[in-house]
Amino acid sequence: MTLTYSSFLTSIIISVPFLFFQSILLRFLNKSRFISPQFLNIVAILFIIRMLFPVEFFYTITIPSSIFFPSIRDFLLSIIPFTDMTISNLLIIIWTTGSVYQLSKLIHSYYLLIQLFNTTSKGVDSSFSIPAEFNRENIRLIKGLTSPCVTGLFNPTIFLPDTLFNEKELSYILKHEYLHVSRMDIIINFIYEILVAIYWWNPIMYVFRKQLTHIIELNVDNELTHSFSNSEKLEYIELLLKVQTQQPLISESSSFFSHFSIPKGETLLHRSHNILVNKKMNNSSLLLIVLLSLGFYLTTSIIIEPYYEDSELLTNTIGFSEDNSFLLPNSTGGYDLYIDGMLIGDIGNADHEAFESIPVYQATKEVIK
Repeated sequence: MTLTYSSFLTSIIISVPFLFFQSILLRFLNKSRFISPQFLNIVAILFIIRMLFPVEFFYTITIPSSIFFPSIRDFLLSIIPFTDMTISNLLIIIWTTGSVYQLSKLIHSYYLLIQLFNTTSKGVDSSFSIPAEFNRENIRLIKGLTSPCVTGLFNPTIFLPDTLFNEKELSYILKHEYLHVSRMDIIINFIYEILVAIYWWNPIMYVFRKQLTHIIELNVDNELTHSFSNSEKLEYIELLLKVQTQQPLISESSSFFSHFSIPKGETLLHRSHNILVNKKMNNSSLLLIVLLSLGFYLTTSIIIEPYYEDSELLTNTIGFSEDNSFLLPNSTGGYDLYIDGMLIGDIGNADHEAFESIPVYQATKEVIK
């Protein structure tokens, strides 16, 4: 794996169609039998993995760009007036400083929330009716809590409001929250929050976070209610509405918690449609692995490199030698010439005497920086 300017910029560019694709899938979820919450979940996880690894691999194919990328590269490598620093170095300093701040803020806020919940919650006693199949030790009550939720990376705990629920409602709520734990939704949320802290400057990360929360809830609803009767599905939807009406319209759902219901009417309507339709689930782990692997391969199989067409740039202004240059085989059967890490172009036949001393590599990861 090799992290380069081009691989990083390519991953950022790919995130845009990911967002639009996810939005379209969500919009047509209840209108097409080919789109399911599970498929949405695969796309969301694929997006997270892709942003975690903005690198090029041994199978990655380079696509030269002579229109957009050369201008970006020239801009990033230009020197800031009255300094010896390039614009890219300045941006890296700003990005790193912002990421460190955001990560420290993330960890601190998570710690404060856990402390707050631990100090304001209490265990359930025998007077509080809990269905026998659930462990009381991992269930706590909080006065004034607006919605049941679950949190905790290492010891997940379900927090319930001190609202009166009947035994069937409580069973639905606890099954819902336990599914969040078994599906590792809390860990996925936390990993995504780390990504948001790292890419704090990218607005796509914030938009996608809202979609991710919705997709997680759709999947839990689907898994929980797939064997329900129609009357049980209606009871479950009524419970979602009951919990939602107890929440202030201005309240925001923390990404550290997986909530039973969130105060957004359109989201509840979408979830209700999904519950009533409840498409057939495919629990094949092999299929999930195959789809994720194929998706990751396709999204990492190409990167875009800056390409300079002006031959004078090569013959008159840039000198190349075995110290600053190398060759890589390309898809046309020829070789791409790199000078100082920059793609100059396809030289065709590398047998020319001018390239006798230039090292040839099979992949950029072999290049010794």
